[in-house]
Amino acid sequence: MKSKKLDYLLLTIVIALTGFEVIYRASLLLQFIILIFVAVCFFYKKHTFKLKFWFWISPFLIPFIFQGLFIDNLSLGVNNILALVVKFVICYMVFEIIKERFHSTFVNLIYFFSVISLLLFPTQFSQSLTKSIKSTADSFIKPIGTEDLPPGFVSSTLILFTYQHIYGQDYVDLRNCGPFWEPGMFALFLILALLINIFVMKANLFSKKNVVFIIATITTFSTTGIICLFLILFFRFFISLNKTKQVFYFPILIVFIFMSYNYIWKFDFISGKIENNIAISSDDKRSRFGAVIYHFTELGKSPFIGASLKIGAEETSFAHEDKLSSPNGLSLVFFNWGIIVGTLYFVLLYIGIRNMLLLSRVLDYKIHFVFFLIFCILAFSQDITLRYFYIMILFFSFSYQRQKTINRPINWLK
Repeated sequence: MKSKKLDYLLLTIVIALTGFEVIYRASLLLQFIILIFVAVCFFYKKHTFKLKFWFWISPFLIPFIFQGLFIDNLSLGVNNILALVVKFVICYMVFEIIKERFHSTFVNLIYFFSVISLLLFPTQFSQSLTKSIKSTADSFIKPIGTEDLPPGFVSSTLILFTYQHIYGQDYVDLRNCGPFWEPGMFALFLILALLINIFVMKANLFSKKNVVFIIATITTFSTTGIICLFLILFFRFFISLNKTKQVFYFPILIVFIFMSYNYIWKFDFISGKIENNIAISSDDKRSRFGAVIYHFTELGKSPFIGASLKIGAEETSFAHEDKLSSPNGLSLVFFNWGIIVGTLYFVLLYIGIRNMLLLSRVLDYKIHFVFFLIFCILAFSQDITLRYFYIMILFFSFSYQRQKTINRPINWLK
C-alpha cells in the first residue's frame, strides 16, 4: 500500500475510534484486532518501539494500578489497564508512521468528511426521506457495541454520516453529525482542521476547504464549535498584524464584537445553553459545569490516584438509562488519573502541540498558545482528552528534535 493511502487509512482508524457512531464503542477485543493490523503496518514501514515509549506511558498506568488495588472488582481494573495500553500502543504506532505528514492528511480527511456531510445534511429536512434512509441504514449497518443498548440510544448511520436520535424523543435532531456520534464531536474536528489549515498550511481564510469547514461547523449548531470559530477568526485577523494595522483594524474589531453579541451570542444554542448548564450544574453531572463539580468532588476522596475505576465499579449495576455521563474533558483528566498525572497530561499536551507546530516550521509561540487554548476549549464539552485522537497528539511531546526541523518551505499542494 502506498504511503499516502496508508496515512489516510491509519488516521481514519484513530478518528473513527475516537468518535464515529459506527465504531467508537468498539470492544477491547476489536481494538486488539485493530492493534494487530496497525502493528503489521508499523513494522512493515520498518519502525521500531523506542524504549522511552514505555517510560512515557508508565505515569498513566500507575494510577490505574493503584485504583485497581482499592476496588473490589479485579476484572474491571485489569480490563481498564489493558484498554489503556492498547489505546496508547495504537496511537503511538500510527503517530510514528504519519507524524511528518499529519497536518495535510488530517485536513484532507476532515474536508472529505465535511463534503459528504453537507451533501447528506439537507436530507434531514424531509421527514419521509429521513425515515426511509434510516430504515435502510438500520437494515444493513448496526453500530458496533450497541447490542445491549435501548433503541433510543442508537443513532442510524451510513458510516460516513449519522442521523442522530434525540434520546427519549421521537423526532430527529436537525444538526450535522458528520460520521460522528454527535454534532459536538464533529465540530471539534472541523475546528481543528480549520485551525491547522489556516495557521500551518497557510491557506487563505476563504479558500475552498476553509469555507467548507466554516459552513459545516455552523450546521453542527455546536456551542463550543461556534465560540472557537469566532476565536479563530479573531486570531486570524489580528495575531499576525503589525501594530499599525492593529490600530487600523481595532474599530472593526469593536463592531465585530458588538454584532456577534447582538445577533449570534444571544442564540439559544449558545448563551441560552451555557446559562442552562450553569443553572443545573449543582444538580446534574451531565452538564458541562456540573461535570466539573462532580469530578473534583470525587477527586477530593482520592486526589493523587484518581477515582475513575471506583466510580466505574459502582455504576456497573445501573441500568443504561440511569447512567450519567460527565462531559467535561478538562476535569475528566484529573478525575481519571489524579492531580499529579492530570497536570502532567496538560504539560505534555502543550509540548506535543508545540512540537507538532515546530515540525512544520510554525515558530511563533503566540500561535502555539492559540492552538493549546483551542484544544482545551474544545475539550471542555467533550471527553475527547481520554480518546484516541488527543492521546496521539500527546506523542508529539517526545518526537521533536530541533535538528530535524524542515528547513525549507513546504509545498502542501503536492
